Amino acid sequence: MIEVRKPIESEIFAHEISMIRQAIENRRHPLDMVREQISNICSTEVDAKNVKISYYVDPKYGASFIFEDDGCGMNLTQDLEKPGRLDRFINLGYGPIVGFGGDEFSWKGLGAKLTFNSRRIEIYTWTREKEGHHVVIDEPFEKLTKSPPEKPKAIIYELPKSDFRHSGTILKVLGFEDGSTDRDYSLDNIKNFLIQRTLIGCTKERKLPICSLKVLDQEEIITPGYRFIRKLNDKDWRTVVINPPIEKIQRCSDGSEVKVKIKGGFTLQTEKMSEFLEFNMSPKNRNIGIILSVKGIPYFELDYYEFRGNLDPIKRMANIVVECDEIFGIMDLARGDYRREDKKSKAFEKALKDGIAEVLLREDYRIYMDNKRREELKEKSRTLDERKDLLISRTQEFVFIEGIDGPIHKVPDNEHDTLAILWKLEGANKIPFSYFKTLDHTSTRKGGIDLIGHIREEDAGETKMFVTIEVEHTFENFEHHDHYPPQTSYVICWEISDPDILEKINDYKYFKKFDSHIIEVFKMKNFPKVSLNVLEEK
Repeated sequence: MIEVRKPIESEIFAHEISMIRQAIENRRHPLDMVREQISNICSTEVDAKNVKISYYVDPKYGASFIFEDDGCGMNLTQDLEKPGRLDRFINLGYGPIVGFGGDEFSWKGLGAKLTFNSRRIEIYTWTREKEGHHVVIDEPFEKLTKSPPEKPKAIIYELPKSDFRHSGTILKVLGFEDGSTDRDYSLDNIKNFLIQRTLIGCTKERKLPICSLKVLDQEEIITPGYRFIRKLNDKDWRTVVINPPIEKIQRCSDGSEVKVKIKGGFTLQTEKMSEFLEFNMSPKNRNIGIILSVKGIPYFELDYYEFRGNLDPIKRMANIVVECDEIFGIMDLARGDYRREDKKSKAFEKALKDGIAEVLLREDYRIYMDNKRREELKEKSRTLDERKDLLISRTQEFVFIEGIDGPIHKVPDNEHDTLAILWKLEGANKIPFSYFKTLDHTSTRKGGIDLIGHIREEDAGETKMFVTIEVEHTFENFEHHDHYPPQTSYVICWEISDPDILEKINDYKYFKKFDSHIIEVFKMKNFPKVSLNVLEEK
């Protein structure tokens, strides 16, 4: 039991209280707070050999984190002209950006700021000079977000030297984000974040402390270092590793240099690559596309399609890391982007694009492209044979229209075939409307609804001009594809899996109400004079 003595009340100073609120409100991900604490306790200056991150649900405060290290500890000077490590933490604004000293990753006191998004902060810290302090800050977020904001107060207790065991710090962030447990704070998710978005997954050669992660009753030692793509074996042409890394230097308008190093690679064997990456390649696992690493920390994903140029693989097959330390000073407050208009940004982007273009000139990329083309041609041939076999099989059904000799198409099993049948019916004037004409079709989701055209259902009815028509294989896909109902006048589909969700007008016409918007739905399979049958044997 630690005995506390000499309590001191210390008002928390801040150069701009609004900046603290902005840092909290603009964070990109709840675990950004964890990232910043890892940067703090794993910095060279702290000199920790062991760190531990714990997540648990506190009975009073809810979702809570504990960060422990055996580093140098935080000294207290109570002199804001020469602040110690503890002074800088509790006084928020006192970091390198305002002229005070800081560690290698500190710049805007983001780590301390993000801990204030909690109900209670507790610190136990011992320096190597056996100076110990216990700090308590109650309801920091509530006070910071009042109108007008109230400065939280830190109550500081001096700890007796007789209690000293070793240097280090225990930081407790109790009731983080109001203690909500709705977030995914599972061991797998936090572990993934540590590897993919913090210094634990450092992309450079660096000696890091032993890191253990405890989530509720599960605990695991995390092996440090970024998980780069590797070839499965010497004959694995499906994986291209950018080795040696590509290095580019670009000069800014003021003559300063921006250096870029491109690592990682891409693979067609994304599932098998989990053997090395520990996690499958997917957006959820934060390990696809192009990742920006600054000072070895893989902070965030760049726009893959902006920088890939003519590089072949799609985003989900790439795990490319671009290192650029010069970006550090122009990152935004949340460290989730950088100032695009800055001269360093322009130089960085040019160097990155030039570096990616260089990948295309490498011999292993040429081998990859040659083999991939050969495999694609083989696959197309195989698929073509399968399609032919299906068409001549005795079980394949076709669509027949009264008055037209022979089948017009096989029974559709996808949206493209459904569109083909619709257009054939339109061309043969066999759609059961008085007038139907399509004028425009978009082949991309960006274009919105599939068709624009004219419809008049009855001879004496109104001709509705330039209406929007969505075509689906089954009606249920309309919602699965996340279409916006108010942008849609009609849905034409082949089948309706669950007719009970619509209001039936006749065999082929239905209504579907979305709040105050009504969509007319037509089921082509039930159009008059449409029938299904297999081909007769000759």
